[in-house]
Amino acid sequence: MKKSLLSIFFFNSFSQQSPANAIDVLHNFKKVKNQYLILALLLAFSCTKKETDPIEPIISSCEQNTTISVELYQSESDSVNIDSLMIDGNCLNIYYGASGCDGNSWEVQLYDSGNILESSPPQRNIRLVMNNPEICEAYFTKETSFDISNLQVEGSQLLLNLSDTDLQVLYDY
Repeated sequence: MKKSLLSIFFFNSFSQQSPANAIDVLHNFKKVKNQYLILALLLAFSCTKKETDPIEPIISSCEQNTTISVELYQSESDSVNIDSLMIDGNCLNIYYGASGCDGNSWEVQLYDSGNILESSPPQRNIRLVMNNPEICEAYFTKETSFDISNLQVEGSQLLLNLSDTDLQVLYDY
């Protein structure tokens, strides 16, 4: 039969002392137990977050931001083929390809025209602009994610039209 540490403590304390001393040991044990209980409760309540604590910013997991600019939306772009679009939270993932040597020097930006088309749901026109200095005949594909949270308008949905393609994606937020 297994004996708990508590039963061994009581057995040893009571067996070697008179009944009056055993009662003192029991009272001392209860006091220590209560002190530990009070300490545990104080620690538990001291760790709660106060209402006045600042809210920690949400860090975007997107690789790049989206810029709203008529001028940049109309800027020149090297040839790029858009394969598909997918929204994950506030990130628009664009899968694209182009000719090049390895694709490491490609620079892509996502621009919004600044216009909101009134429909249900509202629509915005976006454009992927690429700078591709590579002059090789191989074809490479990549994926880049863009934070599109700054494109939100009143309501909870937005239809994004990708210029120079027939691709559209519904953004729920």
